[in-house]
Amino acid sequence: MIRICVVLVLLVCGLGAPGIAYGEEAPDEPKLEGEALKAHKKAVKAHLKFLKGEKNKALVISQIESLGVEGSRAGRDALIKFANRNKNQEQLRAIFLALAKIGGKTSIEFLAGKQALRAKGFMTQQSAADALGEAKDARATAPLLEVMTSKRTKIEVVGACAKALAQTAPDDEVVVETLFEQSQHKSDTIRSYTLEAIGYLKTDEAMARLEDAL
Repeated sequence: MIRICVVLVLLVCGLGAPGIAYGEEAPDEPKLEGEALKAHKKAVKAHLKFLKGEKNKALVISQIESLGVEGSRAGRDALIKFANRNKNQEQLRAIFLALAKIGGKTSIEFLAGKQALRAKGFMTQQSAADALGEAKDARATAPLLEVMTSKRTKIEVVGACAKALAQTAPDDEVVVETLFEQSQHKSDTIRSYTLEAIGYLKTDEAMARLEDAL
């Protein structure tokens, strides 16, 4: 099984350009006051009213995706509030991907926090890691490494974190070293997931590691 995965990685992941990690800290958002604050709260409330009140599940997902494309501050804050105590995994995954698309410090901190990457449920964790891989924001590197290397983390989440790290920080020495170490893990599944992630590094050293695993 690992041999097949490695071959696929060599053939597929060797194509395309590597993801760019955004290392510069974005400036803090301006504080909202007066009419601007009132307008913001009104917009957040309107978004939440629809998300919580709409019975058609497809329309809810569509609205979540639209808010991600729109990228407004009010939309982002509404999505974060809607995610709070939300047990619907389909909605959570859509919310996380929308927040990844919006990006910024607030979105990344939420995705890396206790309601997402550090949540108790492994499916929520996995969806958050996948979203962080899409965001490709270097601020997520440390929490992804922490969750990936924790002995309490389920295998599926380890794999999602490995891929997200390779997409987010392919030039980070700690990330590369950790992925190479995990590629020799005693678990066949973890080795397979990690080798797939190494393919996203797209360096000569990474390709050589994949060839060695054949």
